[in-house]
Amino acid sequence: MSLQSLFNAIRREDTALWVGAGFSLYAGYPGGGKLQDILFKSLNTEEQSQLPANSSLKQTSAALVTFRGGSRNELNQILFDVFDKQPEATHLHDLLSKIPHFHEIITTNYDALIENSYTRRAHVIRSAKDVPYIKLNKPAIFKPHGDLQNLDSIIITENDYSGFYNLDKNDPFWTAIRDIIAKKNQLFLAYGFEDENIWSWFDLIDNAVGTHRKERFLVAPNWKPLQIKKLESRHIEYFDMTADQFLADLNEHLKKHIATDLENRIVSHDTFNTYISFHDLDSKVAIVSGKPKIMSLNKQGQAPTLNTINFGVNDKKTFTQIEKLANGFGRSVKIGAANISFLEHLVEGFTLPLSKESISEFHIIKLSKTHKCSIEIPEEDLVLEDVKFKITPLSQNKYSVEGGVYGFRIKANLNFKDEGIVIDINFSHPPLLPSLHKCLQFQRVVAAYILGKKTLLNWDGKVRDIRPLDVKMEAASNLDLLRFFEDLRIIEKCFQVRFEGASTGFTEQNFHLASELASLITNGYIQLDFPDGIEFTRTDGVKLIQMDHLPDSGSVLIVTGLDETVNILGIGVELGRPGIQINDIEKPEYNADRTEVHIKSKKINIGNGSVQFFRFNRKTGKMKSSIMVKLKQSNQ
Repeated sequence: MSLQSLFNAIRREDTALWVGAGFSLYAGYPGGGKLQDILFKSLNTEEQSQLPANSSLKQTSAALVTFRGGSRNELNQILFDVFDKQPEATHLHDLLSKIPHFHEIITTNYDALIENSYTRRAHVIRSAKDVPYIKLNKPAIFKPHGDLQNLDSIIITENDYSGFYNLDKNDPFWTAIRDIIAKKNQLFLAYGFEDENIWSWFDLIDNAVGTHRKERFLVAPNWKPLQIKKLESRHIEYFDMTADQFLADLNEHLKKHIATDLENRIVSHDTFNTYISFHDLDSKVAIVSGKPKIMSLNKQGQAPTLNTINFGVNDKKTFTQIEKLANGFGRSVKIGAANISFLEHLVEGFTLPLSKESISEFHIIKLSKTHKCSIEIPEEDLVLEDVKFKITPLSQNKYSVEGGVYGFRIKANLNFKDEGIVIDINFSHPPLLPSLHKCLQFQRVVAAYILGKKTLLNWDGKVRDIRPLDVKMEAASNLDLLRFFEDLRIIEKCFQVRFEGASTGFTEQNFHLASELASLITNGYIQLDFPDGIEFTRTDGVKLIQMDHLPDSGSVLIVTGLDETVNILGIGVELGRPGIQINDIEKPEYNADRTEVHIKSKKINIGNGSVQFFRFNRKTGKMKSSIMVKLKQSNQ
């Protein structure tokens, strides 16, 4: 039988574990032979001479009690000194405690290393009174030889073993152990088989169940052929390996199979969750078609999760494509399912269920490394610092570049030719504007580059001239953005507002509004000419006061409403009261009661007809009586 069979039995949660003294040797605790030597040296010379040669641990401990007049005080003190000390190491016990597939552990060790490693996750069974408290969801640690918490329970001398043989076989403690022997596979780890009475129980059960008995295994290093022969007579499979190597191999085996075991219902959901939690993993499991299905497996909290895909291919062409990708050429490789020889998915060393039959094709995409550079336009005295970018080789002399600065993202394909660089470039803006200084700096560098001005790239300690031979890009849109940012800066300075952090609504309406407002700020007005004339009509039934005596020619200024505020990129700009200056007027015409006036003109100074932002009246103090003026095109 192979080690695989033992691992499979453990995966089914159908194996009880027996732990012997050899498992605590690495922690600095003695085995049976070394403990016998310690007890022997505690005797004086005369006492030692009375013991037969090669005395066993049972004989030596019994002699010590006899020489001390039947007192176990010195014996108990020696056991305390030996086993109640700080261990040199506990990593094997800790590893064992993180394998939840063992629901019953039976140990003849006096130390408390196993239960200490399990902390509160296990129930220690020392006597019959502990048996009723065994819980299905907690491992049970049985201690048939007792421990230091109850000195009267320790089995070590010949008299102890004699009484051990004569224990009530109906005692719940021993009934529970016999039940484990009968119903589960048995694994002996670092065990020496000093307990002949335990073997008698095995014999009793074997006689009852015959060939229906469960399997038995022993893991220990360097057993002699005669000892192995004795194991075979007890129907025990021997594996020549140390406990630490066995647990390490078992742990890797469980990591490889536990996800599949859960989906195939070989292991319980509780055991699966407990095991992955010991590796700081969380999972999401759904029931699909009546069976558990792992939807995700990841590190706990916000820690990054390592995913690994291992695969093989069975054709030379695909292998060559992958080899080129690994050497820096190309961006991706597509592999059809027929060309995949094997496929596996690992998450932090755990194998997730995945087969080549479950996919139609497989894509490999190369991740690019992030670099940092600066870009300089010497002629314009422009510099962009700390530009981060990724460069991916596509083929010889062809590269894909993705990068950004100030939140602006750049994507470009570069083709290096003998006569220069041919570049296809586009960029996207950030969702929120950085400062206008940064916006203008970025757009001016882009504009200069498009126009073919000398461009220096400082990267990896080297300066390269990357002036393009040909640029494929919509230059008009870049110039529109450049003018827009320049208009916004004018508005910022005049109205003491800030557009940094505003939503980037790069719409025609915002472009037009910013342009008109910047023009008004720069020129003081916006002049509109109407060759066919324009007619203003005021007909609200209220007698005009300021317009009773209009000039027959020249110009007239009218304040047209209350304070106005316009919205640009979500930022409110307070403009003051709007006004209209009518130029080159013709002779006004009044109605009979002078409640209506008609003025004809071919030239006016306003913002526009729909958004009024004429602001100079507040600045000049020309605060006339407010009237509302409607604009309509005149056919005259």
